[in-house]
Amino acid sequence: MWFISIDSETTGLNPDVHEILELKATALTRDLQYLGFFYAKIKMKYPEKASAEALRINGYSEEAWKDAQEPKDVYKNFQNWIEEMKKTVPYLTEYKNHDPIPLGQNPGFDVDMVMKNAKRYDTSIKFSYHRFDLVTLSMLMDILKNKDWQKCYSLVNVAKA
Repeated sequence: MWFISIDSETTGLNPDVHEILELKATALTRDLQYLGFFYAKIKMKYPEKASAEALRINGYSEEAWKDAQEPKDVYKNFQNWIEEMKKTVPYLTEYKNHDPIPLGQNPGFDVDMVMKNAKRYDTSIKFSYHRFDLVTLSMLMDILKNKDWQKCYSLVNVAKA
């Protein structure tokens, strides 16, 4: 078992229509030891489908993305990076599933975006079917500790907890 902390900035919320503009991932062992980091800015191919609100939120500008990479190259590189990270996990043979478990603030969204966008460029990226949503885990920790619920489960508050 191993994890990928994953985050994406997108042109909207629909993975069937919208693109990823920025992809960040950190590979971690089961005891949360750092394995490696992946980062890429991705060229937007369909600006007409982008949500103005999404572009505002993620700070998109042509200037800031002038050095962005081609999507097909990024997804192939990401697929290769996952395979390289997999080779560095010391105890992976103990498990049936060798695919990374995504973790993050909303890993289901990020995984769906990555898988569907990669597929558009003939690349298959595999993750474990498990997901670790940090906000949900923080809520569970509050319940188990009989604590009052936090007022806000932002990543800053989750990290402090």
